[in-house]
Amino acid sequence: MERRVPLKAFATLLAALALCCCALGAAVADELALFVRGDSPVQALSSLELRKLYLGVPVARAGVRLRPLRELSDPHATQIFLQNALAMSEATYERWWLTATLRDGTGRPAEFANAEALRASVAADPAAVGVGWVSGLAADRRLRVVRVLWRD
Repeated sequence: MERRVPLKAFATLLAALALCCCALGAAVADELALFVRGDSPVQALSSLELRKLYLGVPVARAGVRLRPLRELSDPHATQIFLQNALAMSEATYERWWLTATLRDGTGRPAEFANAEALRASVAADPAAVGVGWVSGLAADRRLRVVRVLWRD
C-alpha cells in the first residue's frame, strides 16, 4: 500500500523550507567596503586611486598622504578585494610587492591579524584607509564607509 503526503502538508513544508532559505541567505549577505575614520579628509576614492593606494603609489587628501591597511584573517575578503578592487590574484599581488620592494624599497600596506585590530588602527589615524565587512563596521561609530567594493 502506497502512502501519500497530503498536498496541503507538502505545500506548507515547501513554504517553510523556502522561508528558512531566504532567512539564511539574508543573514549571510554582506558588503565589503573601504572605510576610514569618521573625521578623515577622504570622502571618496576612485577605482584608480584605490588601486594606486594599495599598490604603493602615493595618494593624498587635504595634503595628507593616505595609508592603506589590510586585514589577513579572512581569505574570502582578501580574495574579493584583490579580484574586484585590484584585478589581481593573491600570487600576482605578492609578486608585485616583492618586485616593488626589491626595485625601490617600497613598503607594502600594513597588515593586521584580525578585523578588530584593523578597525582600531583606522580609528586612531585620520590618514588610514581599511577594507572590511560592513557588518563588522556597523557598530563602530568612529568609522565611516567611503565606498562599497562588493555586495553578496
